[in-house]
Amino acid sequence: MDNFTLALLIAAACVFVAASMWRRNRSEKWNASYRCYQCGASLRGGSKTVRLRMSETGPAEVVDFCHRCARHRVLWGWLVTILVALTIALGWYVASQ
Repeated sequence: MDNFTLALLIAAACVFVAASMWRRNRSEKWNASYRCYQCGASLRGGSKTVRLRMSETGPAEVVDFCHRCARHRVLWGWLVTILVALTIALGWYVASQ
């Protein structure tokens, strides 16, 4: 790996860390002011309280999502589950040939 590629990887990692820190700080401010953790919309009827499984600060963190973001998270969960199942099925099919 040459020096340019290494410098590019380090710069990309720094940008990723900075963006992640900015997004987490923004989301924590929204959650503290009773707004949606993901999009910042005001919480009206149909909001959902969720316990995050992965938290950098220790035990699971409790956050609130608006109805739209909660539905979006459920749909993404199903999509990931289906893609994992298809990958396993494809791997099994290829291995059995």
